[in-house]
Amino acid sequence: MRKKTIIMILTAGLLLAAMFIPVSVAPSNETRIVLDHTNKYYIAPPCFEQAEGVTNHLADTTWKEALASGYKPESDCTAEKVKAKTKTVGYWIGYRLGLVNGGWDW
Repeated sequence: MRKKTIIMILTAGLLLAAMFIPVSVAPSNETRIVLDHTNKYYIAPPCFEQAEGVTNHLADTTWKEALASGYKPESDCTAEKVKAKTKTVGYWIGYRLGLVNGGWDW
């Protein structure tokens, strides 16, 4: 009986901690990004319409490949859209399991 109580208290403590402990959540490697090969920058799709000086030498790729290319963000809009967010451990678990939207599902 005493062992069950201790396990229940520890479980409740872990669940409660998951609601408050902050962690950094970044876009997944599969997040969609647009590359401008002429200007050597990447553009987040929500920022594409307001992007300036975009050429026709574009490619649709993933966040992982955009980082590997060494290209820079096209604007502050793009830099803000792909920036890591501070969330709770519970949110992070839900994001990794695909239960919640991370904000990069464009």
